[in-house]
Amino acid sequence: MLVKLNSELCANAEISLEKFTEKENASLRGAFSQSETLGFKVTAPRVCGVRDVVLRISRDGECDTDYPFEVAGAGEFSLTLPLSSLGEGLYWYTILFLRGEDTLFASSIDNVNYKLLPCEGNRFRLLVYEDGFTTPEWFHGGTMYQIFPDRFAKSVGDYLFVLY
Repeated sequence: MLVKLNSELCANAEISLEKFTEKENASLRGAFSQSETLGFKVTAPRVCGVRDVVLRISRDGECDTDYPFEVAGAGEFSLTLPLSSLGEGLYWYTILFLRGEDTLFASSIDNVNYKLLPCEGNRFRLLVYEDGFTTPEWFHGGTMYQIFPDRFAKSVGDYLFVLY
């Protein structure tokens, strides 16, 4: 289950958001095979006033597409999304909670925890990879580091490197 952090925008009630596949709870996963179907389940207590829930998703650098959840019961909403309909790539998504005259947005903190905000914040990441992809054998048990040199010295002009 994805965890909602404190928010006073929903009368201090807990809105739960679950992400799952046919096989397992997938709330902690961010990468899925293109052949998988991703399901979402939202439970919002009546006191929150949520009348509709929408998944807003876009491929990296492209326009948003909205997928409305179906009402599954009192305060319960669900959505089933076959990832083959999206195709491979990196996607960014948020969950919108439509209330009377306003909308709350799930803003991701670390792709698991989220806050409810009155405007869009950080989106969740979703990586859809091709079926049958496997990590090369030589990389198993390894660690990868990604270094961003521009993060070390952001200045205009020449860089001075000192060796000790």
